[in-house]
Amino acid sequence: MKKLFLSICLSSAFFGVNAQGIADSVMMKPGYTTDIFYSMKNGFVDSANNSSWHLAFAVRPSLFPNNTLQSTSIRINEARGVNVFKSNFTNSQWSNFDTTGFNNWTRLHDNDSSWDLSAFNYGLNISAFNYGWGSYDQTSHDVIGTNIYLIKIKNGTTYNFRKFIIQRLVYDSQWVFTFSNIDNSDSSTVKITKSAYANKLFAYYNLNSKTQFSREPNQNLWDMVFTYFNTPVFLGPPPAVPYNVAGVLCNPKAPSVRVMHVDKNTIAASSVTLNSQINNINWDWANPPMGPPPADYSLIDSMAFFVQSQADNKPYRLYFTKFTTADPGKFVFNKTMFSGVGIADVKNTPNQFEVYPNPATSVLNIVLNESVKTSSINIFDITGKNISSKSINNQHETSFDLSAFSKGIYFITIESDGIKTAKKFIVE
Repeated sequence: MKKLFLSICLSSAFFGVNAQGIADSVMMKPGYTTDIFYSMKNGFVDSANNSSWHLAFAVRPSLFPNNTLQSTSIRINEARGVNVFKSNFTNSQWSNFDTTGFNNWTRLHDNDSSWDLSAFNYGLNISAFNYGWGSYDQTSHDVIGTNIYLIKIKNGTTYNFRKFIIQRLVYDSQWVFTFSNIDNSDSSTVKITKSAYANKLFAYYNLNSKTQFSREPNQNLWDMVFTYFNTPVFLGPPPAVPYNVAGVLCNPKAPSVRVMHVDKNTIAASSVTLNSQINNINWDWANPPMGPPPADYSLIDSMAFFVQSQADNKPYRLYFTKFTTADPGKFVFNKTMFSGVGIADVKNTPNQFEVYPNPATSVLNIVLNESVKTSSINIFDITGKNISSKSINNQHETSFDLSAFSKGIYFITIESDGIKTAKKFIVE
């Protein structure tokens, strides 16, 4: 039976008074076909069909020089059957594109710890302003696409194939891309203007219907989204495999944290520190039922989460109370607001770095926020043993050689100016 994996966005780090718990629930419908956008203060915000799109184009502006990735990511709906393969063909070879042996090409996956690292960012070299799918041109100030990609789309029991190139991202204002059938028929060149999607994370595109659309509420209105996505999972011995999961991902404006081995009813906001990693809950808050429906999933009892709500700048504690096969896609939870605490009181850790690729094989690359000066970087295995360390000074990018690492789960920490941030990565 499929395992359930939930990723939630949570927040806050402080002690409040007059905390009062509220029970709530959301329903994604059987098959997790509906995304639910949720505010910790106001509850349900909006819903959207999660099978309606194939590609999602970032529409937030570039924050040069600290975060240009948030404007250059293109995510894929892999959980709904969209597979993307990177070829060695360049844009100039469009007419001669050959799919022979494509199953041996690199298959691309989104990173689920950040909205800013997507499948098409594979090959990223941020120090050279190479975003994987294309490189920044200092004359035009456009990001110019380089490679042709093969997109395989599940259509019932069959598949449709499209060849796809990103022509350019015009001055951080407009995406231009082209796709067609493999034989060059039914070709379309599409322009997506970012300004048409104000206060959204992405503009969405359906390659079959050739339509672009918005499917998110205003970014300032929701804190997390219950959704269906693909992530690397250990279903047995290594390596991890791409797996479709039901979970919750965070709004980047709603910092979050997970706390473990605690009394979920009494843990206070003052004891935690927030960060902007969007999958802080990850997948392990529930275990699959041991019996047939309507058996319930068993919940991890000593785990709680905190999320900083945008609506009132208050920290909320959250834990799940039920997930059952009797109501597929229904998540039942308890949330508690800690009053007397505002956003200025939050111990909020900035998103100091990103890691890629994840899973990794031989090399792990680290992209640091340019505001980070001197930092200590450490890698730990699942038992907490320090495997590798280094110090860097005024560097924006560094890497670790993983050739001597065993397959498995590892944690990387970066400490700078007394603030420590940690991320999980997988070696396979």
